[in-house]
Amino acid sequence: MELENIFNIGCLLGNCKIWTISPKPFDSPFYQTILIPLNILKNKLENLEIQEYGNEVIDILKQKKDNEEELSKKDIEKLNKRLKQLLKELIENLIKRIPIWEDRIINELIKIKVVKLSTDTILNPEKLSLGAELFFDIKIWDKMSNLEKDDLDDGCRCISLQAWTPAAMITMRVIESVLRNYYQKITSNDPVGKMWGSMLIELKNHQSANQKLVEYFDYLKDIRNSIQHPDVRFSQFEAEDTFHHAIHILNTFYS
Repeated sequence: MELENIFNIGCLLGNCKIWTISPKPFDSPFYQTILIPLNILKNKLENLEIQEYGNEVIDILKQKKDNEEELSKKDIEKLNKRLKQLLKELIENLIKRIPIWEDRIINELIKIKVVKLSTDTILNPEKLSLGAELFFDIKIWDKMSNLEKDDLDDGCRCISLQAWTPAAMITMRVIESVLRNYYQKITSNDPVGKMWGSMLIELKNHQSANQKLVEYFDYLKDIRNSIQHPDVRFSQFEAEDTFHHAIHILNTFYS
């Protein structure tokens, strides 16, 4: 069951519980507004395969609302008499059923595993929770590949969950993607199968390459190489630092 459904059903059940504690006269203004929430609750419970209830009450309320001007006084009195009896039965049924429905909702809530995102980060926790796009100008973001976007979003989630090693690894993959794209753009050579170091050597010897950017990639090479070690673990600082490097590299390449 979705959290939104649980919340909505809980609110509707709360209204019903108030009603069972202090029933309103059937001819009060209360019934001018109760029809819609009763119908919503009925539909939600049916969709969740929970027992139906109060169908005849809802039908009579709807019939009264839709045809009040056309019904004779005798017909209205007849409907009111039947409605009064049905409402009494409905309240008795609701008193029995509401605890069952509430128990069902509690059981559904127990099944939902909830994690609290960390705000203990030098990065903007709100942006992290909403995704990597907020860290970039839209013009830069639109130029990125879907894989780069997805990896950055994964990096945001990892940092929010304090999973520092996965965060550093997935973010470094984005940096390597930019290096390969930059290498191909400058040399017109296919980067497939090329090692980080060999690409840098070619870029250092290429007149068209931005040597400051190449030096930056060279600096990051050591971090990238350490990630390849099977026993490596990264700290919070290293994970967030790698994310910062990725932002700078992407802004430089795509601007």
